[in-house]
Amino acid sequence: MTRREEEILKLLREDPLISQKALAEKLGVERASVASYISQLMKKGFIKGKGYILNSPKYCLIIGNSYVNIVARPKDNLRLYEENIGFVEIELGGTGRNTAVYANELGEEVRLLSAFAGDVNGKKMKKDLKERGIDFALSYEDGNVGSCMKLSVVDENGHMEIQVSQMDLINGITEGYIRKNKGAIINANKLVLDARLNFDTVECICNIKSKKTPILFNMSIAEKSVQFRPLIKKFDTIVLRKVEAEVLLGIKIKNYQDLRNGINKMLKDGVRRVVMPLNEDGIIYATNTSIYKGKSLNSIPVTSKAKEKILAALLVLDKYELKIERQVAGLCKIMEMRETELKDFDKLINGLEFEKMFEIKEI
Repeated sequence: MTRREEEILKLLREDPLISQKALAEKLGVERASVASYISQLMKKGFIKGKGYILNSPKYCLIIGNSYVNIVARPKDNLRLYEENIGFVEIELGGTGRNTAVYANELGEEVRLLSAFAGDVNGKKMKKDLKERGIDFALSYEDGNVGSCMKLSVVDENGHMEIQVSQMDLINGITEGYIRKNKGAIINANKLVLDARLNFDTVECICNIKSKKTPILFNMSIAEKSVQFRPLIKKFDTIVLRKVEAEVLLGIKIKNYQDLRNGINKMLKDGVRRVVMPLNEDGIIYATNTSIYKGKSLNSIPVTSKAKEKILAALLVLDKYELKIERQVAGLCKIMEMRETELKDFDKLINGLEFEKMFEIKEI
């Protein structure tokens, strides 16, 4: 697909009834050129029939952040207040970007609505997504500000110790911007949302989406968790860590009884499912009928970005009618897998006696 064809498709998603004359004016081209582009899009199967009906497959729309992450990791045990000899790497990240990448690796049809600057980092992120074949045409762009960035210090095992972030650009995904792209939200069969979005933006998405479309919500930042308390009844699934649950619910979780009480509170408020990664201690998977804890019997360490991998795995697991033990096992497994291994996930979860590789119990 050419760049101009991508621009036309984006405008058609925003307004399927737009005229060729209006398209030509927006793009600064002749009306005859628009007609030619639309003819090509129809031949390629992106548009079917009159009225610009988009011939899109079922897709998951992921709305969330993309950023450049500077990661510092010591060679040995992390020592505070002094220089640590180690490694400094620059990687691409963000709940939106990572979930889209992992879901794409798992074979899911995804679209990404994120926020990109016009600087070198923004161009690098868009180039990476394009090479992966991920559709990000709906994304907000601003050439006058810098890209979102994060500085992360992790321990020798790769677990986060402290982070400092600059994420103002995502505030460009406003309620108004969402309404301009409401067609893509209405037509999505699943939505993944990031807590870095503003409350009004998330509320607008909840009100626009189809009633049948589930929302998988990543409570990605503890300090904002409490803001979303009034909306959790609209979320099908919440993925969060213990610290985010504590801020969301205003409680301290010191033991499994506190954990059960907190999860039951969320379920009572209307959430269908709560998933909580515990790093090397495994994962908590809760529904209205039961709360399970799963843990790998292997000594394989949990990889980074566990929550984004869990979100991507849920998109796959929800397609199958798997018993709950196998779902929990699948989530435990995805936390161990590197990006290059994700293509094997579908085959693994459908293997015989797969769940016997994990310790899974009801708590």
